[in-house]
Amino acid sequence: GPPAETSDGHVADGGAPTNGGGNRFCKIPHVRTHHVYTSNVDGHFRRFPRLAKRLAEIHGCCEDDKEFFCVREKKRKRRPRVLMFCDDDDDLVRELEEGVHTTYQKWEYRMEAHPDTRLGIIEIGC
Repeated sequence: GPPAETSDGHVADGGAPTNGGGNRFCKIPHVRTHHVYTSNVDGHFRRFPRLAKRLAEIHGCCEDDKEFFCVREKKRKRRPRVLMFCDDDDDLVRELEEGVHTTYQKWEYRMEAHPDTRLGIIEIGC
């Protein structure tokens, strides 16, 4: 199963040292808010409750035609045909409709409304 999260937002890592070692996310005191914006389609970030609450999984596409992105008969957003693990179209669409991206949009608005806010971006992978 997924790693357990402690009450202070850390992820328990099965006996790894508590001094920052091991495979866990550290809670940084001066970081009050965060958001994960990823094109990762394997559900990795959903394994960690602290990250899953502020997660937008975006599937990339080089098309800019608005008609390309909608299923005509239902006017739902379309996605590339990438299915992994328990991922299926209904699950993705349900998450989109339940406001996963609304959380990201609120975070983005706060960042734009406060131009003095410091932003850190971490790119992992290719």
